[in-house]
Amino acid sequence: MAITHEASCRHGEGNRVAVLCVHGILGSPNYFADLLEGLPPDVDYENLLLPGHGGSGRAFCRASMAAWRACVTQAVEALGKKYDRVLLCGHSMGGLLCVEAAQAKPANIAGLFLLAMPLRMRLTPSAVRFGWRMAFGREDPEDPLVQAAYREYSVVQKNPLGYLGFLPRFVELMVQCRRIRRALPTLTLPVIAFCGEQDEYVSPRSLRRWKQVGSAKLTMLPQTRHFYAPAQEREQVRKAFAQAVQALREA
Repeated sequence: MAITHEASCRHGEGNRVAVLCVHGILGSPNYFADLLEGLPPDVDYENLLLPGHGGSGRAFCRASMAAWRACVTQAVEALGKKYDRVLLCGHSMGGLLCVEAAQAKPANIAGLFLLAMPLRMRLTPSAVRFGWRMAFGREDPEDPLVQAAYREYSVVQKNPLGYLGFLPRFVELMVQCRRIRRALPTLTLPVIAFCGEQDEYVSPRSLRRWKQVGSAKLTMLPQTRHFYAPAQEREQVRKAFAQAVQALREA
């Protein structure tokens, strides 16, 4: 299965609204492809590939939360200089990084669109099976859940024992989860958040934290997992994204 994981962007002359997309740990810009393809021509975007992603496991191990945070901060600052209104869109860890960037209160950040953000984490049997398949290259072309994960995973680790080197990055992720949990009640920007009831990695306890955010509109998707979403529920996300973008265009 040949899949590429590359950053992408669009910058039109005179456009005043932009979207910044930030993927999750081990993920890729591919997650946002269907959302961005529907953007009107007067809305620009940056779809980031975080440091250490899109390549080898060794490169991932050499990256860090500090590098990912710096990448997002730099992108936010650059977009803030050019655009009147910017929507931050994050999946999983990318959502945590977007919230942290918004906490710095850049004047041009107009809202947050967050998907599967792990305020609390868990490890389900399904997640263990996915990890096993990814570690040993057991791709199943008949399983849409596995195929969805393969589209998003951007880090190649040929030696399964090399996955042990990933642990420091996941420890940093858990620290970041705790940091954002504490900061979330102070968030005042408009927030649209989606969580999947079947998510293999995000705990349902995350919902309690969202209740502390008065500016958040939270939607639970009954059949959605961390990477996979059935067509109807993914279409629900696409429509909400389009509406959020349209609201910025009309602001």
